[in-house]
Amino acid sequence: MRLHEFDIVGLISGETKKEKQERQELTKKSIGMFKKAMADFERIQQENADTFKDNPTEAFEQWFEYYFDRAVARIVDHPGLYNSVKNPTKIMNFAPALIMYASMDYYLKAKTPQQGSEEIVVIAPQLTRDKKLVSIVQKLFGKYVVTGKNQKQLDTDKKPKLGITYTVKNGDEYKWLGAQWGNVTTGRVATKEVAAQLTQIAIDKGDVE
Repeated sequence: MRLHEFDIVGLISGETKKEKQERQELTKKSIGMFKKAMADFERIQQENADTFKDNPTEAFEQWFEYYFDRAVARIVDHPGLYNSVKNPTKIMNFAPALIMYASMDYYLKAKTPQQGSEEIVVIAPQLTRDKKLVSIVQKLFGKYVVTGKNQKQLDTDKKPKLGITYTVKNGDEYKWLGAQWGNVTTGRVATKEVAAQLTQIAIDKGDVE
């Protein structure tokens, strides 16, 4: 079953009226940003065709950082995601999907990869009529969405290795204490959202037992 026929229903089924309105507003803003970003990217490609042909990854990264004022890996900071698509033979196929995510995150400023993934897989069909691009976006980011059966499997089947530590997007460092993630500096327990991100990082890196 395709992602947008199942997972998205689960993601939005329990949202409140306020959350729905916020998502609609985010979608409206993201559409404009995405269209402008893609227009600029296509212009730069045309003006620098040889550079994009010879060094597509480097050219894309330079344009991306110039346009969004941050490196690709800082905005799309999902564990292993950018490394999996930045190969010179792949990058141009995935560039529009990365640009779409960055356009959304310009307004959303996702605190965790899971939060960003949940939003982009839901609103992608409203940001473009290109069904192929929507499919790429949902497959690329959909694996970072943890819901339903996947959440249960995440919680019960795999646990991080005791004492493993990771740093999240805002710079806070967390350590797995055996039953929960604790902030190394403050000693506070991680929120459910941050804990899900950290556990997913551990799974992606193979730091589980």
